[in-house]
Amino acid sequence: MSFNRESLLSLIAPSKRPLRQKNDNSQHFRSSTYTNSTPTKKFSTSQIAEAEAKKITPYKESPSKPSVKYVHRADSGKILTKLNDVPYKKKSEESDFSVAITSFVNVEQRKCYLNSLYVMGDHFDELLNNFKTNYFKDLVFTQNPSQTCGENVTVMGRISCDSYEFDAKLNQSSCLLETSRELNNALKLILNFEDYLSKNGVLRLFQGQIIALEGVLENNEQCKSNKLLYLSYFEFSVLVSKIIYPPFPELPNTPVVELKKLYNDRKKGEPSNIFVASGPFTLEENLFFEPFEEFTLKVIEEKPNIVLLLGPFLDCNHQKIVDGELDLTLEEIFSLEISSRLNRMLNSNAKLKILLFPSTQDAFHSYSLFPQPAFCTGTATEENLIKSELGIINDRILLFSNPCVFGVDEIVVGVSTYDSIKEIGGNEVSVNVDLSAETIIGGRISALYRHVLEQRRFTPFSPAKIDVSISEPELTACDLLIIPSVLKPTVGTVNGVVCVNAGKLSIGSSGGNYCRISTYPMELDSEVQSIDEEDLATYHYFKDRMCSNIIGNHAITAAIITAYSRINIDNSNENEVQENQSENQIDLTNKEENKNLTNQVKFEKIKHVGLDHTKIKPSESLFNPSEVKEDIIRIISQYLSDEGYLASKLVLLDEANLKSQEREERILDAKRVKKAILEGDWPEVDRICSKPLVKNQKSFLYHVYKQQFLEYIERHEVQKAFTHLTKRIKPLENLQTTQNEFKDLCYLLTAKTLHDAPSFRNWEGITTSRENLAEQFQTMIDIENNEKNKSVFVPPQRLLTLLRQAVAYQIDSSRYQPQIAPKISSILEDYVSLIIPNKLRHTFYGHQGNVKCVGFVGDDGNMLMSGSSDNTVRIWDTESSNCLGVLEGHSSRVWDVDSNKSGEMVASASADGTVKLWNPKNFELLTTLENSNSDVYTVKYHPAGKHLVTGAYDKVVRLFDIERGQVIKTFGGHNLSISKCIFSPLGNLLISGSKDSTIKFWDIVSGLCIKTISSHLGEVTSVEMNSNGTFLLSSSKDNSNRLWDIRMIRPIRRFRGHQNTSKNFIRSGFAGDSLVIGGSEDGVIHLWDLEKGDILEKLEGHQGIVYNSVFNARQSLFASCSDDQTVKTWYA
Repeated sequence: MSFNRESLLSLIAPSKRPLRQKNDNSQHFRSSTYTNSTPTKKFSTSQIAEAEAKKITPYKESPSKPSVKYVHRADSGKILTKLNDVPYKKKSEESDFSVAITSFVNVEQRKCYLNSLYVMGDHFDELLNNFKTNYFKDLVFTQNPSQTCGENVTVMGRISCDSYEFDAKLNQSSCLLETSRELNNALKLILNFEDYLSKNGVLRLFQGQIIALEGVLENNEQCKSNKLLYLSYFEFSVLVSKIIYPPFPELPNTPVVELKKLYNDRKKGEPSNIFVASGPFTLEENLFFEPFEEFTLKVIEEKPNIVLLLGPFLDCNHQKIVDGELDLTLEEIFSLEISSRLNRMLNSNAKLKILLFPSTQDAFHSYSLFPQPAFCTGTATEENLIKSELGIINDRILLFSNPCVFGVDEIVVGVSTYDSIKEIGGNEVSVNVDLSAETIIGGRISALYRHVLEQRRFTPFSPAKIDVSISEPELTACDLLIIPSVLKPTVGTVNGVVCVNAGKLSIGSSGGNYCRISTYPMELDSEVQSIDEEDLATYHYFKDRMCSNIIGNHAITAAIITAYSRINIDNSNENEVQENQSENQIDLTNKEENKNLTNQVKFEKIKHVGLDHTKIKPSESLFNPSEVKEDIIRIISQYLSDEGYLASKLVLLDEANLKSQEREERILDAKRVKKAILEGDWPEVDRICSKPLVKNQKSFLYHVYKQQFLEYIERHEVQKAFTHLTKRIKPLENLQTTQNEFKDLCYLLTAKTLHDAPSFRNWEGITTSRENLAEQFQTMIDIENNEKNKSVFVPPQRLLTLLRQAVAYQIDSSRYQPQIAPKISSILEDYVSLIIPNKLRHTFYGHQGNVKCVGFVGDDGNMLMSGSSDNTVRIWDTESSNCLGVLEGHSSRVWDVDSNKSGEMVASASADGTVKLWNPKNFELLTTLENSNSDVYTVKYHPAGKHLVTGAYDKVVRLFDIERGQVIKTFGGHNLSISKCIFSPLGNLLISGSKDSTIKFWDIVSGLCIKTISSHLGEVTSVEMNSNGTFLLSSSKDNSNRLWDIRMIRPIRRFRGHQNTSKNFIRSGFAGDSLVIGGSEDGVIHLWDLEKGDILEKLEGHQGIVYNSVFNARQSLFASCSDDQTVKTWYA
């Protein structure tokens, strides 16, 4: 399936998942948060005047929302705020260590308490009792305040408003203290802060805060005299003299022994870097996820150790979702836009780990109540299915709940995606608070974090919102607290805890911000290093050894106009905006032009796992073997010489047309020519020169014939000279050494002496000229010998170097790359990473009948092929699970499929008695091979690709010539139908399995059966041979798969545990050199250890009989087909 950017702009079809409705309270809540409103009640004139005089108003905090459109941003990479002057260390290469992640607090189950009065009352009593027991344990509370009117009391409770309206705002005059039923009979006490303000001057409380108070208890009559509002349903009030807050949580600590183990193996002083980004990850007007693409490029460039991605990944209130304008499902959008980029990050850094946290506003999460479980929750099968749909296929993508507390090495991190900072800020009353004099780094927003830490809850406000359950886990002690908010991005410390509000990655139509944190390892002095006591622990001092920057994400260059191009971010100086733009950047001042340009850009789906499709494949087009033949010989010759095989080296050189005997014969011929020239034996010269001796053979012969002619003239043999001139020299006239030399030769026929011709005035006689000719011939021989024997430098151990590079390429191209380079014991086969699959990767839907067979197309395995009882063959994209094409033409079920090694041709065997050959790229039918009038159960390509073999119900094995489309040999001998046919790796043997419980070995050339195995007790359903041809694996309806030694034709071991007894063709095969995989009638894929025969894994997921399972080494994937009409792929 392909998409373009214009189609995503229109987005016209609704999603298949039910969409959430807009929160009816969202607009109302936003206005109530940032306006100065009070509960609806009547005040006296004096009370209003008193409030005006004191200017008691709740503090108003406005969100930081850029007004600049994303495509017109002027700032990017700028540090908006930072904590500590510890230098941030960028990494151009991945770290040599992997950060450990530990989960401490995680929401495991979907629990939702109804916010009924009874449940909320019980929960409130439990909460207050917990505070009393753990945090106010030194206080003595008044048991029955109603009986101590006029006396000092100590009470504990929760701050609330005296109005029952949901949107009521808190102020000094409306504060109540709700007490517990157990301690104080659920009294609601009106709070009078006049005495407290006269002593302390500053008051800061929020609705839902749990505190303890000391003061004088008064009744309503006394309240009237103090000019407080009379409320008939409240009986008592408290004249507050002291407010007691819960103690701040103690910082976490770690045993010294564990710290020593953690840092001993790391490079000294190397920090671990964390990137934090909070959604939404796309702009409000489209689903292009441009801010997330820019963030992805930054991660790829700087190679952090951990990336924390906080939801919402796509806001459920996004306009495209609300309007139902989607032509992709939400799962497809997540896989296409989120997962593909996650995989790009992971591919760029083998040590990177990515942590995902959901949000109550997330369109991709099916559970919208806080607290939330992680993505992909449920049973193991459900979890794998959801992960597969979302494209989360890498084990380095870790899924956490919202909220959660986890460990990054020794650092304890708390994360919540619910914006409780904004909630607390909108329900806080601040009296006489001088914000400019705030001592907490980060100002007021960090002060709001203090409330969260003191209350030990991620959402301490009350009353709870519609999307917040009261079943919230406790916020334990942590070093780092991350709660993203729409308020101003801030990073600060509160009593040693680093608090981070990274803001949002995108805000409306503009870019937002992200955060990066760099943590240096703890330096343990020598005294601490020597301690081995397990119970000795130390604080982490996180705030002193870290730096944190909030990075602006507001700038863009023309690169963003091209889909998924790199965005130019200034990395050299993070505090300054890059001023010099490249010459090829586009002017973005015209909005309409930008919009049109954006709409014209093509959208491409990014592929991920498996072989890297951008790498150059080792194909024949890289070089012509004939052009590097001499280089190959030199390299092999060097290796033989290095290893001491000198005799073999000489044999190689002789075999490679560098034979010493020929060189000696050539030297001897050259000596004979010289002698013949000096003696004037020209017939001997002609005889020897009949075979080439020099490269310029004709030029040399011209000089020889000229010498003969001149000698004829010298001896006055004019008739012989004339005949020689016309027959020998005339055809070589173009080789004359001077312009008029041939004319002078003709003139000599009538001249008196040789010296009369200008070209031969220096003629020195026959003997001297012969000597000059022989010397000239020797010079030509020497020059050519020097050229042929010219020394060519071969780097030392060139053959071993090339082999190591080839193995490294294979390892790098494998799906599961080892962290430590493996030791290769054999190079006879390509490297295959040893894996035991345990996860479902993709499910391929489309067949309308049971799927009888499955296979990978070619050795690369980029495509899958499957045959079904619906009479069709389907070609699938291994990477995306998309159906690329349907091959229709058979009139009955398809029993077997196979492809040649190059993947250019696919063969299908059918119950209609034919075998059809297809082109899997354009899905065209190439030819049809008429096999028999009965079912063709099996088809297999010869290793050379020019022949194929079939087996059918008529008991005959047929060998076809593909090019001619004819049967060239038949093999008869089985008593019942043929279930499976294969070739040996060398292609000289043919092995067939039959329903007559036998396995036969056939010689292809003679057509004779050379061996028969009759050990199975049931029908043989399949036979397979390993890659080097030493083992044979057979499956039978006696509930066993057997391994045979081909050399001895004896059984080695049996593989049991599956079911194969009925009329189905249940097949098995090799998975690399150490595993055996097969189907079963119980719907489970079985994986056995080749050496021991033990079952290593059972893969459950199919809902019917599993007919076959195959393995592809290049993709490191297993594929299976089943009676449930599906094909599935599996990975580790």
